[in-house]
Amino acid sequence: MSDSDDKKARLAAIRAANAAKAAAQAAEVAAPEPEAPAAVPAVAGPAAAGANMSDDKAARLAAIRAANAAKASGGAPAAAPAPAPAAPPRAAPSPAPATGTTTTLAQPATTPKPAARPAAPARKPIARGIKVLASVIFMVITSVLLATTTHEYILAVVFGVLFGVVFGLMFGSWPPGPGDEVTSGGE
Repeated sequence: MSDSDDKKARLAAIRAANAAKAAAQAAEVAAPEPEAPAAVPAVAGPAAAGANMSDDKAARLAAIRAANAAKASGGAPAAAPAPAPAAPPRAAPSPAPATGTTTTLAQPATTPKPAARPAAPARKPIARGIKVLASVIFMVITSVLLATTTHEYILAVVFGVLFGVVFGLMFGSWPPGPGDEVTSGGE
């Protein structure tokens, strides 16, 4: 079945549902309202969960499902679906509040959850020697700048190298980045 035939079948199903709805409304206008509403027949599937769904939407949903079933059954064009049984009349909607507030429709019971984010790619690690060398250079510069008050530059360079190596080894892998393997307390 081509797309145009599928669209025609869906359109015919929707038109049949609308005609059934119009006939039900005409019968509803002509018939007096009963005292107690009749029991609504149970419907299997998601339409049963939509108790607050309007009859119009339910009829259209049934028409679309019938068209989809016809499409899935091998493309044989389905006859126009039988009109839906007349639904019991609904109670008149309550009047809007006089205070000027607007009414809102109820939200569906389930909301779609956002898709999970993809994992961050592992970062390219920097070699430990480069981290230690950068730390040594930073600490030597810092120590020499501090030594300008005492003029002990040789001692400042020695301490700068020692502190640079220690800090480079201690803090070279801190903070862990995405993709780094981190142990979490004895696992």
